[in-house]
Amino acid sequence: MHTEVILTKNVQGLGAEGDKIAVAPGYARNFLLPRGFAKLATEASVKHIEALKKKRDEREAAEKVAAEQVAQSISRLACSITVKMGAQGKMFGSVTSGDIHDFLAKQGITVDRKQVALERPIQQIGEHHVAINLVHGVAAQLKVQVVAAEPPPTAAPTERGPRRPERRDRPERPERGARRPVEKRADAPAAGKPGQKPK
Repeated sequence: MHTEVILTKNVQGLGAEGDKIAVAPGYARNFLLPRGFAKLATEASVKHIEALKKKRDEREAAEKVAAEQVAQSISRLACSITVKMGAQGKMFGSVTSGDIHDFLAKQGITVDRKQVALERPIQQIGEHHVAINLVHGVAAQLKVQVVAAEPPPTAAPTERGPRRPERRDRPERPERGARRPVEKRADAPAAGKPGQKPK
């Protein structure tokens, strides 16, 4: 024996808001009804749920229109991500769904990171197309261009200054510690013993 209820909220594994389903009496009595997930399928509740279902359909239709507009905005974007390259032409790191999510956020487009349908990180230079799964089956294609960063400019070799003269071209210098010869002046007195006047 089953109890017929009408869901007032989306319940995973059972159905969506407004669906009329049959469940075990204990499940309805102990879980769905006390928690406000469902109502018994009486004549009054059926009318009430039909009104709720109509509002749900209108809301979902508006959400789908909004999602289609967001999808068009995403499709017009061009995401360019610059990455560093190794010596053998391999990328350092990869482009992840988080990078694409951050790009969309900077453009004012709010999506959940799980909606970025990137099976594996991008690890190659070039153009890639990434699906963005929005609500109610609406999806957008984002063009992602992965480009290599330009290597830093190498410093130009500086011109060497004038050649210093070789040792043989330099004037001879007295050896360290050697006394320089003292030139005698013609009018200088003759040297004598200390205290002795010159003759």
